[in-house]
Amino acid sequence: MMPFIFLNLLQVEQIWYNGDTATSKTYADFMSAVNVENTQVFQAVRGDMISTKNLDFKVLNPSDLKGTTNNNSIVLWLPYGKIDFLFMGDAEKEAEAGMLVKSDMPVPDVEILKVGHHGSNTASSSDFLAITTPETAIYMAGTGNVYGHPHQETIQALMNIGAKIYGTDVCGTITVTTDGQSYEIQTDKQEPTDTVNTKSETGTTSTPTVPADSSSTTEEIQTNVQITIIFYDGKVARTESD
Repeated sequence: MMPFIFLNLLQVEQIWYNGDTATSKTYADFMSAVNVENTQVFQAVRGDMISTKNLDFKVLNPSDLKGTTNNNSIVLWLPYGKIDFLFMGDAEKEAEAGMLVKSDMPVPDVEILKVGHHGSNTASSSDFLAITTPETAIYMAGTGNVYGHPHQETIQALMNIGAKIYGTDVCGTITVTTDGQSYEIQTDKQEPTDTVNTKSETGTTSTPTVPADSSSTTEEIQTNVQITIIFYDGKVARTESD
């Protein structure tokens, strides 16, 4: 499902995009949906902060629109208490290298990585993974897709750093819930083969709660609010929730 379809399902207060343009029908449909929504539209540039309630998303990419469509993807870092998320969009190795050499906002060490470009071998360089060192890596790919995503090279690179790997092609919809101190992952289908599974009351599989590194220097959040981030399998309409 294309992201703009969610504009018809949710009440949207702000729309952020990278400012890039295209001649494709997909882009035309997106802009048409944006215009119908009649809401605030912002162009995301490296250094921006996207804030909603007590969440602050930091924009790490793009700095400009000189790259390819994929490398112009918006990359977001979400620190929440002791848990850090990194959402890579379709950013590839070129964008990763560009972020690594910039000192104004260093690439963070994170607990959860949304893997770039559906797990393609054009993303997730060894240099980038050595800095981000995610405990959990999640890619989004359709079952039997024509691109062969995820590529084995990427899976091996993630295994080499010890990340637990989840994919929507294998696990269905993947839900990550955190209170800023620890996080829990639930899936519609199966877990990674090296994970001990338990059954929740809803029948979905879930992993035990993962505590954050106690050595983290991140300031603890002063809130009891939990956030839930859903990596959608593309089959049934889903929304994010508090």
